[in-house]
Amino acid sequence: FSLYSDKGTRIYATGSAGSYKVTSKTSNGKFATDSKGVLEISGLAYGAYYFVETKAPEGYELSSEKLGFTIAESSKTVEVTYLNTPAVGSVRLRKVSEDGSRTLSGAVFELYAATPRSAAQAVSSTVYPDAYYRYGTYTTNSSGEIYVDNLPWDDYYFVEVEAPTGYKIKTDIGGE
Repeated sequence: FSLYSDKGTRIYATGSAGSYKVTSKTSNGKFATDSKGVLEISGLAYGAYYFVETKAPEGYELSSEKLGFTIAESSKTVEVTYLNTPAVGSVRLRKVSEDGSRTLSGAVFELYAATPRSAAQAVSSTVYPDAYYRYGTYTTNSSGEIYVDNLPWDDYYFVEVEAPTGYKIKTDIGGE
């Protein structure tokens, strides 16, 4: 985050992630939260201020919102909550013949996320390593494609469960 007075003057401080103290010298003008998402800046004079997010946490979208607050009492901590929107993305899978000359419709894939969505999923075993949460089952269209959008930030795996008519599922997918 960067911190500004209501007049647009940038506020500088010294410290490290989560804990800073205002200084009159131009020093650090960017402030990071600690591992718990907390940021404390001490030594602010009475007045109105606002935060601007300059870098979002991994997996979240950067916000352009100016989050304002006012220091009006001595020795009182003002709490401000900044809400981040989870980043979402999309994936497109294209199924082609082994020589790459044709797209193949009718292939069925399951899409798995690497992150468990519950404690039960975290302890349960799956048939695929690092694949805990099945988003769904998808079939390639006439262009040989599957498109899935609005996926939360995570690692994902497509697993082919049914080959198109006239083809076999390729079980040796490479790697060493």
